[in-house]
Amino acid sequence: MIIATHGIVASQIQSFVGLLDLYPSAAAAYSLRKLRSAYTGSAIRVRRSSDNTEQDIGFVNNALDTSSLTSFCGSGNGFVTTWYDQSGNGYNATQSTASYQPQIVSNGSMLTTNSKPSLKFDGTNDNMSTTDTPFSAT
Repeated sequence: MIIATHGIVASQIQSFVGLLDLYPSAAAAYSLRKLRSAYTGSAIRVRRSSDNTEQDIGFVNNALDTSSLTSFCGSGNGFVTTWYDQSGNGYNATQSTASYQPQIVSNGSMLTTNSKPSLKFDGTNDNMSTTDTPFSAT
């Protein structure tokens, strides 16, 4: 039985299809948006400036859980320590040196580009790296 509500027939409702659902052979994939419908991990791990406590931040409706992120950071700053690889290959990008970590929250406010959450790399020494590389040097 199909039930119609507000002119939408249940059989017409599309489920989320991520970029990695369409192109599943990525060596590594990083985003503040969900890239694979079956991905159940977090997007990033964040360190708050007030006490250097870290917490994983996941997704809500396939986008970064900005409410949890800003609640965790409070009125301080938030810095990304780990950017999780959504490809399933485990090439998480990390940065353990606090002064090299990209920023995502400034004074309690989410950093955005075009109204979407974004990371701020300082252009000098902020970087993230993987211990293993999915890319061939040859």
